[in-house]
Amino acid sequence: MSGWIKCSDRLPEVGVTVLVYAPPQPDDWPDDIRISFDALDPDADDPRWLVHGEHYEHFCCVALPEGSVGPSEQAPYTHWMPCPPIPAE
Repeated sequence: MSGWIKCSDRLPEVGVTVLVYAPPQPDDWPDDIRISFDALDPDADDPRWLVHGEHYEHFCCVALPEGSVGPSEQAPYTHWMPCPPIPAE
């Protein structure tokens, strides 16, 4: 088992930071891997990813040239996994 959990199967506990994976996007470099940290927003009525939501809201609030492309409202994550434990000395 790889440790990755499909978002369609189960979401993480609200407010807990996890690793998230998004598949490559059309403008990515050929070997790009999209792994980052995010958490479900504890103040949202429906499941909403915090970091992705902040990027989306920022994109919507700034004046952009016509034709600019930014993040979609829906997070592109397909999988998540718990963060590993921090290193012990």
